[in-house]
Amino acid sequence: MDNILEILTELFGEVYIKKYDNIIFPCPLCKGEGADNHGDNLIYNTRKNLLTCFREPSHSKILRSQFYNALRNHGAQLPSGCDNTYMNNIGMTDEKKLELILKFDEYIKCLYDSYRDNKGIIEHLEDIRGINLETVSAVGLGIRQTNMVYEKNYGYDWCIPTIEYSTDSDNICELIMGYEYRPADFSKDNLRREPNCKTGLAMVNAYDKNTEILVVLEGYFDAYAFLQFLREKNQLDYYHIITPSNGINSLIKQLQVIKPEKYKKCYLMLDNDSAGQEATKNILEEYPFFKDVSLKGDCKDFNEYYLKYVKNKNN
Repeated sequence: MDNILEILTELFGEVYIKKYDNIIFPCPLCKGEGADNHGDNLIYNTRKNLLTCFREPSHSKILRSQFYNALRNHGAQLPSGCDNTYMNNIGMTDEKKLELILKFDEYIKCLYDSYRDNKGIIEHLEDIRGINLETVSAVGLGIRQTNMVYEKNYGYDWCIPTIEYSTDSDNICELIMGYEYRPADFSKDNLRREPNCKTGLAMVNAYDKNTEILVVLEGYFDAYAFLQFLREKNQLDYYHIITPSNGINSLIKQLQVIKPEKYKKCYLMLDNDSAGQEATKNILEEYPFFKDVSLKGDCKDFNEYYLKYVKNKNN
């Protein structure tokens, strides 16, 4: 990491701020266009090994290429998965893969642009789900503007990336499978998914050399809240958090790709309802290396538990 930071600062100047997993710089291309007044458009995420300009997706492609070339010239080790993956994906004839890569930058940029103009977008997320800006950045959550009309329409959808489960690569451009689009009010009635994309077991943080424990949660926002909870406890480095991308009924089949030998412990933390309990029972029979740590009592899922017993208590 020290070599990477040195090369980043050589290319892009003095670090603007270092916050959690993000190292934030002014974007030289945005500055040339007079469009980075705050000096914080360019972010390197140390977990995803991903350099992103949140204003202009085309800048990300150019600056990533400069960064990877600089790493090679210095004889530094490239971040896991990024040697040729991003450039190969850009050059692929698979139009859908390219579309997903560009959307990743576009949706995150849209969220950050909206946040700069209106802090209420993250305040809304934090009020309803307890999720803060640092967690949004860590998991790659974004938004897209929408003209669709439905109850409590705020003019945007949440864009939830589906990142394929892996213990070999943490490069998000290689692993992105699609998107789930959820209305701003979090209603599942209008939930939609990116067409013509894979579904499967999804991860919300990357496996690395420090990972010891696998935890399976039932939904994305449960997984995001659990990631935030672990970060607040300074325990996130030891956990790999995953969730089924298309519902609890598919989970038992999706778990076939798990590599239990990669972990010291594997836990299930599914919803405290009949579907979650039935899935837990069947999974424990099929995959005995799992242990059930599902919530008991008055909370349906971890997101509810976090709001009721962690966030509200801290406030």
